[in-house]
Amino acid sequence: MEQFTPVKTVAINVISDDKVRIKKEKHLVVTSSDIENTMQRYGYNQEVRNIISSENLLPAGLLSRLHAIYPKYSDFLASKPFLFQGKERYSGLSGFREVCAILSKNGIEIGNIAEREFFVEVYRFLATRHSLNSINWNDYINDSIFHLVFAQPGMIDPELTKKYVDAADAKARTQIAVDYMERTNPHDGNQQLNKPWFENDEGEIEFLDGS
Repeated sequence: MEQFTPVKTVAINVISDDKVRIKKEKHLVVTSSDIENTMQRYGYNQEVRNIISSENLLPAGLLSRLHAIYPKYSDFLASKPFLFQGKERYSGLSGFREVCAILSKNGIEIGNIAEREFFVEVYRFLATRHSLNSINWNDYINDSIFHLVFAQPGMIDPELTKKYVDAADAKARTQIAVDYMERTNPHDGNQQLNKPWFENDEGEIEFLDGS
């Protein structure tokens, strides 16, 4: 005769629906007013705003969901004025120095300026107002955009960098940069193909300072 193992009785407590409380965290619901304020904060001109509006490029529902999922990276709650205003882009050594002056005026010193200038003289520099304002300057050391826009220490041979930093004057430093460029990236005198450039507001091609 087949035998069965005794089964233990298990008590099940049933909680009625009216006793269940689910805590829901509130998140920002983006409105058309929020979008307008953000575009104004980023300095978008009226033409850009009209295109964004007519093409529905910033749908409020999508922005609300993105903010709910990535609140750490959302900028819709920010109201602090941007550091960089008016000028659309900064290029070359002069542009780099202008950016550093604005940062310094706001109490931000990125350090290693001479070493970074060596990189700029060799490989050039171009940063838009939008990219600069996208950097979290309260924690720029850990900001990925900062590392993309600005040259970082150690990117060029240390001995050559020291020679550049210790040079007697600006002319001597520039000559070191030119010699390094000729050695690592030679090109014909009038060749433009491997020089960094951008299209300006008038649709003309401009080569970066020093190219």
